[in-house]
Amino acid sequence: MKCHIPSANVKVLGKAIQTLSRIGDELYIQPHADGIYFRTVDAQRSAFATFDFHRSFFLHYSSSSNQASSSQSQAQPEICKVAMKSCLSVFRTQNINVEMCKLFFSNNGRMLVFQLVCRHSICKTHHVPVIQTETLQANYNKSTARNKLITQSKLLIDALQNFRNNQDEITISVAASKMILRNFTETGEFMRNTVRTEFALESTEFDSLQIGVDATITFNLKELRALLSFAEACSLPVSGHFDNTPGRPIIFCVNNQPAFDAEIVLATMSSNDTTAFSQSQSMTSQRSVNDSVLRKRPSTSIDPSQSTQKRPTPAAPTTPQQPVLSQPPITPQIHTEIEEIQQLHWEDDEEEVGTPPELRAQKFYFPRCFKDSTDSMNTTQADAVVLAYDSDGESGK
Repeated sequence: MKCHIPSANVKVLGKAIQTLSRIGDELYIQPHADGIYFRTVDAQRSAFATFDFHRSFFLHYSSSSNQASSSQSQAQPEICKVAMKSCLSVFRTQNINVEMCKLFFSNNGRMLVFQLVCRHSICKTHHVPVIQTETLQANYNKSTARNKLITQSKLLIDALQNFRNNQDEITISVAASKMILRNFTETGEFMRNTVRTEFALESTEFDSLQIGVDATITFNLKELRALLSFAEACSLPVSGHFDNTPGRPIIFCVNNQPAFDAEIVLATMSSNDTTAFSQSQSMTSQRSVNDSVLRKRPSTSIDPSQSTQKRPTPAAPTTPQQPVLSQPPITPQIHTEIEEIQQLHWEDDEEEVGTPPELRAQKFYFPRCFKDSTDSMNTTQADAVVLAYDSDGESGK
């Protein structure tokens, strides 16, 4: 394989690789008779993306090397897999001065070479090692889908701005006259704090809306955002093909004939997956609510009046009775201290949950530490009992 890409299309190729990098970590390059496939798949095998660049996209294209040696020509891999980050670094910077990009294999097919020919005879060469040769193909047929929509990418981008950036899944419901977009959330009892967004688009806002059957499907939003960013940069419309069968994929396409076309195949959530997800979310919410109730429940305190009760003594033995040691009575001073400790304990429970434990400990222990000193300052000199004389007075005697 050997091809030359003009300056205007180098930016398109760079944006295509950036779009693929938001989906998968490995790039599959497959030359064929009419062009080159650039493909990727995510780690969960739930999203597949492909870009097909046709012959008209290149200044020069040949599917096999022009080398004279047939042995070297046979060594060229038909399909290769490279690291996405390595290819992304080639087009990371703005290649304003690039006049042409050459793409070919070297070192008997073990290296993929990106050669950027810039102004003033400057040539930048990037060698990307080939990980292995394997094929990547997704089996789908968008022509069998009964629902089809065509719209400008700007319309969907503006509609998706109403959802949060961390929104993972989105649900689309279509009818004869409109399409409703809403974030995928559970309607259980414990999901009251979840933000729910719903957005309706009328059929007149689309370039074409062909609804063969009413459908409601749920799929991942991350890959759709990546394709819409590419379509907006190239000012191209986006088409969607889907059906009402849960679990069948939805296909979004960007077509710019005769230069290239792009497709993203997204897995949809089936009814079984939705039920399992609902049960897991309900169990998690129930468990969190129970934990919060247990944390907020005040601890039971012992009534001071019950502390004076004596333990039940066993039956009188036949031997002479031994004297029973009774608990010392609680004086009014000790009773007052117990009430103060309980009062501090209840005030501590009524504080905010966000109060640090250090401050709560200070409010509990420090008043008890300095209580004796503050009480001694309030006592009169007549009530104070002298336990020892001053050392100076004693030495003077």
